[in-house]
Amino acid sequence: LLNAYLVDKVDIERKDVEKALKLNQQKLQAILDNTTSVIYIQNLEGEYVLINKQFEKLFHTSSAEIIHKKSIDMLDEKTAKRANENNLRVIKSRKPLATEEIIPYENEVRTYISNKFPLINEDGIPYAVGAISTDITEINQIHEYLRENEERLSLALKSAEAGTWSWATQKNIFLCDEYLHQLFGLKPGPFPGNIPCFLTFVHLFDRKNV
Repeated sequence: LLNAYLVDKVDIERKDVEKALKLNQQKLQAILDNTTSVIYIQNLEGEYVLINKQFEKLFHTSSAEIIHKKSIDMLDEKTAKRANENNLRVIKSRKPLATEEIIPYENEVRTYISNKFPLINEDGIPYAVGAISTDITEINQIHEYLRENEERLSLALKSAEAGTWSWATQKNIFLCDEYLHQLFGLKPGPFPGNIPCFLTFVHLFDRKNV
């Protein structure tokens, strides 16, 4: 009877532990699936052992279909090679790595900033690489658009021999571009950013109106 009681007690404790582990796994998966980033874990052989919903959407696949597959099964050879090289750097250095990765998506390519990090066991040995990849394609496009507009504006101002300035009234800071330096006959370098200094370049009779 005592043995039977002990066996039942151990069995109950085991089921409680399994239930707690399953609940924690469900919580973790819920967190992973409700983020906008692509999250995955690959073992030392390069096999996917965990992915989230965003990964499934990106590659039009399911977790059951992707588990135990490798990068080369999902990406072109060049992209897969680069991804594997980044994973290897993380494993060797045992330090996180932030890098841009280009992922072909349907009829376009998407740019991701991937934060990769080693998963290390209790003996201090890496056993997998985790990654959180965020799509920055639109952000890069906006930056490129702003850069092109800035180049056009700069070219237009240079052609017109015009300069621009602005006065941040709350902080009382005066800012001007390089062409305004030329118009004022100033040498390249820092300009005292205040209105009194600016007014010294305005004719005495006009200062009050300015």
